[in-house]
Amino acid sequence: MGYLFLAIALMAGCIKGFCGKKISGKVNSLKGVFYINTIRMVLCTVIGFFIVMSGNITGIKVDSYTLLITAVSGIATALFIASWILCVRKGAYVMIDVFLMMGVGVTVVLCKIFFNEDITLYHGIGFLLLLFGSFVMCSYSSNIKGEFTLKSLVMLIFCGLCNGLADFSQKWFIKAIPDGSIAVFNFYTYVFAALTLMVFFAVTHKFEKSENDGKSFNIFLVICVMAASLFAYSYFKTMAAKDIDSAILYPLSSGSAIVLSAIMASTFFGEKITKKCVAGILVTIAALLIMNLQNM
Repeated sequence: MGYLFLAIALMAGCIKGFCGKKISGKVNSLKGVFYINTIRMVLCTVIGFFIVMSGNITGIKVDSYTLLITAVSGIATALFIASWILCVRKGAYVMIDVFLMMGVGVTVVLCKIFFNEDITLYHGIGFLLLLFGSFVMCSYSSNIKGEFTLKSLVMLIFCGLCNGLADFSQKWFIKAIPDGSIAVFNFYTYVFAALTLMVFFAVTHKFEKSENDGKSFNIFLVICVMAASLFAYSYFKTMAAKDIDSAILYPLSSGSAIVLSAIMASTFFGEKITKKCVAGILVTIAALLIMNLQNM
């Protein structure tokens, strides 16, 4: 069932990515971007609240340990979003996928240390190939803006680490509270993410006066779809974490997402797939097959 849940999560992730691409050029201000993401987190919180309350009206009550795990998950998610936004604005967008894949490595290592999950030679070889495939796919992009600086590098590393910590929190919850509600975990994750992003929005709102802040009805409708798909993505990915080891789940999720994003960009937005992109896709697919050899 784990792979089925992961497939559903990846489909939801594609919808989320499609919507993000649709509105990417309509909001240019930092304030507007934080506004959109804050609204998205609030909507995810609302979705989670209704799901939790539909199952058990007392399910919203959790202990302090669950709150700790979800606080780490939510804050890491918000910091990932914020650092991702800053990376894009600093011109480091082309390298984000590479550093996110490095963040996956952090997740896998933490799960090995804390939960003693297996890391085999196949996993190691496959992960190195995934890194290489990600780099090849990123290098074909011609959308590099600005100069790659030390500040950009630090921000990219931070972005990858935050994403890795958010993924680790899923496994932490599954291992620490095996009978816990996935809906509750995701609800509180988005509560903490929304609160953290509200702080970022308040700061940018104070110092940035741009009118292009994303406050239109059409954009709001797209944000609603993004929120629903984001909640589905994280919900089913957490469900998959119950059945799939971290050394397979998170590299498989990230690698598949990169390939699907390239295909989506070509199919729906007319972005040309170059030879480098095809080579990166083939290396990524080969890496994923190698990592799953022992399960075949």
